[in-house]
Amino acid sequence: MTSPKGEGGSPPGLSLKIDSALGSEESTMLLLQAYYDLKEEKERSPGSTPDLQKLRRMLFSDTDIDKIDWQRQANTVICRIFERGNNMEEKTLLDFYGRSKIKSVTGHSGIKRTRFL
Repeated sequence: MTSPKGEGGSPPGLSLKIDSALGSEESTMLLLQAYYDLKEEKERSPGSTPDLQKLRRMLFSDTDIDKIDWQRQANTVICRIFERGNNMEEKTLLDFYGRSKIKSVTGHSGIKRTRFL
């Protein structure tokens, strides 16, 4: 949740009002905001990479896998893995980027169940 001016999360007073209006426990919205902020920060942190042990390097034979900017090049990486990767590689990206990012790129948020060769 960001404020209308894009200045970050909602203030505690507003969170209490939302909790009251929704009939939820006090501080529920503050905790949700904290989890959201941590998730966003984790996604922005430099050097953050998926588990490279679970990705075949041959899928990135045209580039140095150790020099990939996993956030800036996310769309390209996701497309490549979901076109050429196996289920484990897709799950690795799903864990790393999250369902919403995968869905925004591929149009679906899950892993293919079967492969036909």
